[in-house]
Amino acid sequence: MRILYVIVKALTFPGTLLHALWEHCLCRRFKCPLEDARYFQANELCGHVEHEFMPTRGKRFLICFLPFLFNLILGLLIVIPASVHVIKLQQYTNIFYLLMLWLGISLLTSLFSLVEDALALWESFYGAGNGANIVVKILLFPIIAILVAGAYLERWGLTLLTSIAAAWFLPELLSPIAGALVSVNNALSGWLAEKAAQAQDATEAVSTTVAS
Repeated sequence: MRILYVIVKALTFPGTLLHALWEHCLCRRFKCPLEDARYFQANELCGHVEHEFMPTRGKRFLICFLPFLFNLILGLLIVIPASVHVIKLQQYTNIFYLLMLWLGISLLTSLFSLVEDALALWESFYGAGNGANIVVKILLFPIIAILVAGAYLERWGLTLLTSIAAAWFLPELLSPIAGALVSVNNALSGWLAEKAAQAQDATEAVSTTVAS
């Protein structure tokens, strides 16, 4: 399983390296000592940095959540237009969009933290005697559950499959929204054009009256 994990990380190295960079920057920001800052290595630390235990619950949450959020946003911004061109418009020979599709998929493949970090986060909020606020626990439960489940999926190399599935299905899922946005844009453009024409007619009428 470790071999499969490393192979997936190598195939999607842009996302692998960027996720490790996010973790490294956050450790520096939180003044958390690093034990191993090598971004790429042939073990479960590939795409991560090994750091000491985060001292607070909030920092443990952020070290897991922020790299996830950053790679997710960048990955979606890249993969959605690329998948529209490659998959929906069938531009299979367009090298630019093929590279963009691979880059977006690589970012979406490396979203999650190490399993150990994810489990430490879970224990911080839902372990015995954690002392976390009940409202915070309820609000963060879906996010933390996704982070823990995703950490296991990534350990087994399965996030490559989920990112490919996202690239395949997102254009279809978003096409109704895109169609609605186009309709709204066309309606707004028509309304603005009508108002501009009315304003021009009024201006011409005033000019004619003044000239008379």
